Amino acid sequence: MLIGNGWGNLVPAVPFIALGIVVAGLEITYGPGAFDQHRSLADPLFYGLTALILLVVGYRVNRPRWLLIDEDTRDALVFKPSHTFFFIPMQYWGYIAAVLGLMLIVF
Repeated sequence: MLIGNGWGNLVPAVPFIALGIVVAGLEITYGPGAFDQHRSLADPLFYGLTALILLVVGYRVNRPRWLLIDEDTRDALVFKPSHTFFFIPMQYWGYIAAVLGLMLIVF
């Protein structure tokens, strides 16, 4: 709860998962040692896949779940889950990963 809430605790694990997918994909496509040889291709794939996973999973788990309507007052009550990491919703970490990836690639 102090660092993450709900599925937000998986935010630090997503880059490792994306790295494994990129390395395996390059090794299968180009053969052994391809990750080191095609580093200019591996970096954008890694950052893009990390951002994509965080965005998709974040928007999926943080969507509103239930809607209750009070019969007396006709007020709507929406139950929305909170999946955060360092108080930032999980889907916003996808944007942060994309910006950091672009900065590291360009500079």
